[in-house]
Parts: sequence; C-alpha cells; structure tokens
Amino acid sequence: MGEPSSHSRLTDHATEEVLHLAVVRDLRTIDRLLDALSLPEEGPTLLRRLIADGGLDGPEAVRRFDLDQLSEVKQGGKRRVSVASAESDRMIGSWQYIVAVAAGFASHSRNISSTPPAELRPLLLDLSEVTPAPWAALFAEAAGRCVGGGL
Repeated sequence: MGEPSSHSRLTDHATEEVLHLAVVRDLRTIDRLLDALSLPEEGPTLLRRLIADGGLDGPEAVRRFDLDQLSEVKQGGKRRVSVASAESDRMIGSWQYIVAVAAGFASHSRNISSTPPAELRPLLLDLSEVTPAPWAALFAEAAGRCVGGGL
C-alpha cells in the first residue's frame, strides 16, 4: 500500500469539487426554501408538504429522537438532496437535514452537522421567523444553543 497514484489524487480532487458544487446547490435550495416558507399564501402549504413528504411528524416527535436517530434523518436528507432531480425533492431533503440539525442542538446541545455553528445560527433564526409556533420554537431554541463544535 504505497503512495496513491496520481489518478487517485485526481479523483480525490474531483470528488472535492463535486462536493463543493453540491454544497453550493444546497445553499441555494435552502434560500429558496426560506423564501417560499415566508410567503403568506404558499408557506403553509409548503410546510404541510415538507412535513408529510419528509416523514417528520412534528417538532415534539423529533425532539424525542436520540442522536443516532437524528443522524439517520440528517443523512437521509443529504441522500435525498444528492439524488433529487426536482427542486421540491431537494427542499424536502434540505428540510429533513435542517430539522435534524436543529433537534440536535435543541434537544441534545450537540451539532450533528459538519457545518460550523456560526454558519448554522443565522439559518436557524431565519427558520424560526418563517415557520409557525411549534416549528419556530424548535428553530429558535436550536439557534440559542448553537455554540461549540460538531460530533
């Protein structure tokens, strides 16, 4: 098992580039999700669809998940985003991801994301402003606990 070949280094570099593009795409999806949730007529309908299609009953249920369960939800959201061909599926995956991350902070005071808390906090605060009471409370509490490092 010697040095990696130049081909595998190129593959690693290419993989990093693809991952970077995926993160940028996810950020745009989350921005569009925030915009859509903030619309008075479309927001409530979108939220109902995110909850139903995302398989997350509500913030009370998600708060009871242990860290392993939250990590599974987060990973499922990432997978959904990565294979989605439609923006609506990317939004559902992004919703699953950010709900799991929020519950990690709110219920366990832990960051289950590799994204630094300082970058997550503004997003969580934004979500607390565009979602109704039970979800807003989850996101606000998560933002308040959004300190420290990841797992």
